[in-house]
Amino acid sequence: MVDPISVWSWNYGGDGEFVKMSKRYGKEIPERDDGLFEMRDKIAKSAFEKLTFVEGIGDISKPDIVCFQEIGDVERDNTENRIKAWMGKEYELISDGIDAAIAFNKNRFKLLNSERASGGRNYAIANLEDQTTKKTYLVASSHISGFPLDDPTRGLADTGDQELRGLLDKLKTYPKNDGMILGVDLNETPSIHNKRIEMIEKEGFNRDSSDDAFATNYNPFINTNIKIDYIFTKGFENTALTSASHPPLENPDENPSDHSIVVNKLQPPKTNRFTFKDIYCSRPLFTTTALVTALLAIGLIYFNNQAPNEAGLFLNR
Repeated sequence: MVDPISVWSWNYGGDGEFVKMSKRYGKEIPERDDGLFEMRDKIAKSAFEKLTFVEGIGDISKPDIVCFQEIGDVERDNTENRIKAWMGKEYELISDGIDAAIAFNKNRFKLLNSERASGGRNYAIANLEDQTTKKTYLVASSHISGFPLDDPTRGLADTGDQELRGLLDKLKTYPKNDGMILGVDLNETPSIHNKRIEMIEKEGFNRDSSDDAFATNYNPFINTNIKIDYIFTKGFENTALTSASHPPLENPDENPSDHSIVVNKLQPPKTNRFTFKDIYCSRPLFTTTALVTALLAIGLIYFNNQAPNEAGLFLNR
């Protein structure tokens, strides 16, 4: 049996967001960037190990794929290498350079190709091949612009909707895959505004909504913790794994981000993307009626080429 695929979606928050959260929490932070980077990376490494390592057993729950958002400026802050350092050598990471990124376990997946949106803060896309099954999966990570949730009619709601529409249209241009995974910070919550969720679901994606009560971010507009981060899939059975062991929100001592992590366990598709019917029977050469007619015609030709002998038997002419 093929192992399930463990997928995380995590808005990592950026170093600037960590500073803001730390100030809300009352935590002192280093003035120099190198000190801030070292502090945050240490917290990230500890949080990652708590989520993935079980004493006496080892690494049993490391993610196969992580969709990151808001990782920060890659060139200025070296964020790609910093994240790979605390995740481990078995991970590769691609990003759009300033916001969205995808990390994947190289022991399980092979990168076939990838695409990064220019301009940042939009999306990263990776086409991955599962080396155990040879199935291919299209993975996308995106951070959609936010808006004041206390009044969705103002602000950047339309801008974010257009960003999401652009991503969904882009995904349609890719060849058929065995499954699709979208990890996204939608900056909306079902109880207040769900237009973006509906946009994604209309494209055939599904999600496990059982953890909608599990908050993933503190929202200053409505002064409460809400869920704005999601994992959507096509071609999988997905199960949300809400866990109390996730890094707590608004606690910079244990969480390097102002977001918590969304975790899903995906059961891979049982059939290949091209079935026998897809390959051989999508344009059948004969319908049942045509085949029967052809066989009768062949029989008639054979019959007409026979001559009865004196015993009434038919012999070849």
